[in-house]
Amino acid sequence: MRYIDPDTWPRRAHCDFFARVAKPFYSVSFPLDVTEAYAFAKRAGLSFYYVMIWLCTRATNRVEAFRYKLRLDGVVLHDFLSPSFTFSFADDLFGIVNLDCMPEEDVCSFCARAARAQAAQTEPLPSPKEDARDDQIYFSCLPWFSYYHVTQESTGDPNDSTPRLMWGKFEEKDGRRILPMTAQVNHRLIDGIHIHRLKQEMEKQIAILQNSSCFPV
Repeated sequence: MRYIDPDTWPRRAHCDFFARVAKPFYSVSFPLDVTEAYAFAKRAGLSFYYVMIWLCTRATNRVEAFRYKLRLDGVVLHDFLSPSFTFSFADDLFGIVNLDCMPEEDVCSFCARAARAQAAQTEPLPSPKEDARDDQIYFSCLPWFSYYHVTQESTGDPNDSTPRLMWGKFEEKDGRRILPMTAQVNHRLIDGIHIHRLKQEMEKQIAILQNSSCFPV
């Protein structure tokens, strides 16, 4: 992680421009073809949810704009972001698992580590200290239905720059599995072109999975 020099940062004017609005957040929903990713998960005996978190984490970390974070004392650029994801805890309540990113970790190892962390969770929500991290991506899923658009919660703090990624139930269209995907971001740091690049990176990571080998965990 390093602090950005505001005098040489090309985005400074845009960041300051959107700092003048009360809610600089927006979300974009788009279709993502996950046919190959789903087939890989089933072939390897892996959780499709964990596979999605792995590939989306890799994709997000490859788009620099998503790794910028706003702090009271300036802007930082993280080397990489770590996944924080929801899961079904108990009695219709959800839990949250925080994992540290291991940039070179393969999908098989990640899925095994995510499963162990989820199984070990005794409380549904993280501590306030853990929740205050700014090196995370928030992941969530609506597995019960597809959707056209969705918005997520935010703190209301204009410095809240944690990207929030969500997806719903995929639909089968012409033999393909199409997933509704949503990215909610802070416009002070991320523009539409960066979400476009994120989608491209997700597609690249799905293509990489086709050439991966994995054993059931």
